[in-house]
Amino acid sequence: MIVISVMYPYTEGARFDWDYYTTSHRKLVEDAFGPTGMASVQMLKGVSSPGGGPPPYEVIALLTWPDQAAMVATMTGPRVGEVQGDLPNFTDIAPVRQISQVA
Repeated sequence: MIVISVMYPYTEGARFDWDYYTTSHRKLVEDAFGPTGMASVQMLKGVSSPGGGPPPYEVIALLTWPDQAAMVATMTGPRVGEVQGDLPNFTDIAPVRQISQVA
């Protein structure tokens, strides 16, 4: 299984509209990436660091595909730009992305 982690670092004073993200943006991601093989999406809202301070990440999204080929088909598909173009609608935080393989 392949996982893309999209992580939005906690930034004091940054804007992040959780309601828009979990409704409108999530639906866009599912509609755009589901047909090309995305298996699931999880959206995790940071609560705190283990020591009680602010979380390292405001939000982490985990998008999964059954294999590398399905992920590549999605990431080279026609709707990637549409999904990325939606970011300003909910945040001014630049995301950090990582592609991982489940062991």
